[in-house]
Amino acid sequence: MAHTGAPYCCFLGRDDYFMSSMETGQYGAIRGHGGQQVNGWAVWQWANISVTLEAHAVWESPEGMLADITPHDCGEREILFLRDDRVVYSGKPIGSIKQPLTASPQVAELIGLLNERDRIMSAAPGRLCEMPKSLLIRIMQIQEMLHKEVGRNDPCPCQSGLKYKKCCGRN
Repeated sequence: MAHTGAPYCCFLGRDDYFMSSMETGQYGAIRGHGGQQVNGWAVWQWANISVTLEAHAVWESPEGMLADITPHDCGEREILFLRDDRVVYSGKPIGSIKQPLTASPQVAELIGLLNERDRIMSAAPGRLCEMPKSLLIRIMQIQEMLHKEVGRNDPCPCQSGLKYKKCCGRN
């Protein structure tokens, strides 16, 4: 995997100045400020439920500093980024890589459903796709169940059979 002087894996923050000047779009902003787009994976962890690697691009300044210029709207101020020059965006969604952190059958089902959603989106001829309503409803049901507030000694909402403190609530 060839790369320049920028780190292979790093926590990086948002570049609010750069983002405020993106009226010409991501690629126009990169051209206007110099530097280059760097492709790879943003790493997200959902409690002790799962880890997801999401195809992501960041900006590398001419000085070799990396900045997230396309952040999610989740309030995060920095992300864990893994550089991977094999990730190439060609106009089609790139499926995320998902790994469960629990033996929960619900988490396994959710990952399978999310993979199916990604497959449908990647196979669509354009930016819009038809998604089975039952698929979306089931994804929302499982996500809602996993977000359910429970006490430390209550059964884990992921239905692993363990107490919450020994499963998804583990520190």
